Amino acid sequence: MKSRFKALSLGTILLFSSQSAVFAQVPQQIDVSFNQITVKVNGVTSNSNNILYSGTTYVSIRDVAAMMGIAVNYYDKTKTAYIGQIGAGEFAPDNHDIDSWDVVNPATPSNDPIMTKKNDKITANLNEIKVKVHGDELPQNNILYNGTTYVSMRSVAESLNLPVAFDASTSTAYIGDRLDDASSELPAKTNSSEPPAANSAEQSPQTTKSGLYAVPADGMEGWQVLRGHEYENEAKIYFQNNSRGSITSFRIQIEDVRDFDPDQIIQWTDTKGNKLQAKLSAVHKIFAEFSSSLTSDYFLSTFGDVYFDWAKVRAIPADSLVQKYLDESSQVEKPKSNITLTPDTKVQTAPVEQPTPVDEIIRNIQRLESSK
Repeated sequence: MKSRFKALSLGTILLFSSQSAVFAQVPQQIDVSFNQITVKVNGVTSNSNNILYSGTTYVSIRDVAAMMGIAVNYYDKTKTAYIGQIGAGEFAPDNHDIDSWDVVNPATPSNDPIMTKKNDKITANLNEIKVKVHGDELPQNNILYNGTTYVSMRSVAESLNLPVAFDASTSTAYIGDRLDDASSELPAKTNSSEPPAANSAEQSPQTTKSGLYAVPADGMEGWQVLRGHEYENEAKIYFQNNSRGSITSFRIQIEDVRDFDPDQIIQWTDTKGNKLQAKLSAVHKIFAEFSSSLTSDYFLSTFGDVYFDWAKVRAIPADSLVQKYLDESSQVEKPKSNITLTPDTKVQTAPVEQPTPVDEIIRNIQRLESSK
């Protein structure tokens, strides 16, 4: 079960046209347009250069990573750019070339001077480097111009599962959440399931302006299932709303609804070189109990795609989606504060719970195997 992120292309023609040309890795003259497209990502206009070439829009690798809020790194020895997480087994454990790499903090924008809108003929290298997003290599489709590598926005976003719309009248690409100022001609954001119609026995659930709604959870008294979000094919989000007045309080559970075999046998090698195996369902239980910021690198390097697939669903922003639904459906009052902080105010913080050591995780996995 290998998961892949999906999503983006740019333009009615720009968004959905395919790039079929085979590029040679030599400098060549190409006809391009600079900054003819306005790109908005989750409501924010991108302040970076873009190149339109053969119906595809390109943005510098650093800027596209900054737009998506993920890290970017470059390995000169293999001429490979890494956007987001590094694939398991990509580098040998003793390779210290990447010790200083950041795979957590979003890239900072390039802040290159913005070029004027124009059509031009430039000399550029095509497909000079490889690009990997969260470990998956993109099709070769990049432009090296004036020392900056521009990557296809479509290729990157197809690996990140971002919705896209294009307004031809304003030459604006909308990436991520649909905006209120988008043209009425933009395709409506679709949901994987529509609110059920009302019948004589029950009333239709309340649908918010963003398309979110909730229905009672079967066999879970007091719980509801959030519907109308973009992750319904991957996860079912259960929540119990305990909010009172302006105090927001809710509980959340996430159920992985993707098709996988819980009895699949997973094999791995522990830190001492021992060969171990367990059912996929048992490995998932280990992930659920012991996954933390300390252990994620260990799990990713040991289990690869098995852990990546599991973590992908757990990374769904379920809390923010539920919060958004409660706010839009007016189930939580806007908070009012009568507290004034003064310069001598003392704030007490709770102690941070220490994560479970990796060695303890390994022992739990081994105990799991010995009990079979």
